Amino acid sequence: MWPPAVLCGMMMTACDVSAIAKPWEVQHKTAKLVADEFFEQGDLERLQLNEQPMAMMDREKKDELPKMQVGFIEVICLPLYKALSESFPWVKPLLDGCRRNLEQWKRLAEQVDMGLTWIDHEFIEKPVERNKLEVISKITLNPKPPAPPGNFPSPPK
Repeated sequence: MWPPAVLCGMMMTACDVSAIAKPWEVQHKTAKLVADEFFEQGDLERLQLNEQPMAMMDREKKDELPKMQVGFIEVICLPLYKALSESFPWVKPLLDGCRRNLEQWKRLAEQVDMGLTWIDHEFIEKPVERNKLEVISKITLNPKPPAPPGNFPSPPK
């Protein structure tokens, strides 16, 4: 049996990445939303810091995402769910869902290799240049900075 601290970390990670084990339609949509968020972060790094973002945050490498998903599932998710399901049989449906989605991502990766792209989400398809104003506007036009931790606004009177 795993030490309690390790088991706790494994369970937290399993919960964090659980979208990878959900039905394909949910998993694919979630992956698009996460990619959208990562691409925004990569755009900020490129525009504000003049840095090359890591591949998973680089909109210019969006067609590599299916392969990255395959790697993520094979290296992180499958070993995690396999280890947990050996101790807790009720985790096996997550392992099975993860395996099914791995096959879907592999198929998409093959399609990309044949010259097709995997993403049809409009925002992700936009090139970086078209996002510059949107990204900068979100940062510079935010009229109210976030409240410091522990300071809560007074209730309305």
